[in-house]
Amino acid sequence: MHSKIYIYMMIYLIGPMGSGKTTIGKILSSRLKYQFFDTDEEIKKKIGMSISSIFDKKGESGFRIIESQMLEELSIKPRSVISTGGGIVLMKENRVIMKNGTCIYLKIDFERQRKRLANSDDRPLISKSSGGLIRKTNAAREPYFIDLANIVIDTSSLNENEVTQQILNSLKS
Repeated sequence: MHSKIYIYMMIYLIGPMGSGKTTIGKILSSRLKYQFFDTDEEIKKKIGMSISSIFDKKGESGFRIIESQMLEELSIKPRSVISTGGGIVLMKENRVIMKNGTCIYLKIDFERQRKRLANSDDRPLISKSSGGLIRKTNAAREPYFIDLANIVIDTSSLNENEVTQQILNSLKS
């Protein structure tokens, strides 16, 4: 059913918070018969704390080190879809690792992102922030997302199945 280019691919889903990386990653990995990993979930399992607690105890820089170590661990698992945290692109070593796979940038417009994040309780960088901080964070990360992306999908007006189908179509072409 799928072409042979899929056999040893690493697929990284990148994009801002709330763009659908985890949701799409689960569907995409199922469709490809790949393993699925979410860097934040794997970090929580390994460290035994929520992302917010890690930020509180170790700060953002401490979290980014843990996140990089997790990315490195997950990136040696063949045939995997890895949903990344929005800030993973900030560290050069992470970008180098992800360049060895296929990076799919899930783009989202600000209003849709804000609606999706409204009820989030484990997003330390936005938990008590205004829309201005979210816009600033997005603007700082956008150049990295664009630079890494092999495929860009705007998820703003698409449902999960439409996004997944667009990714599959792009991977085949």
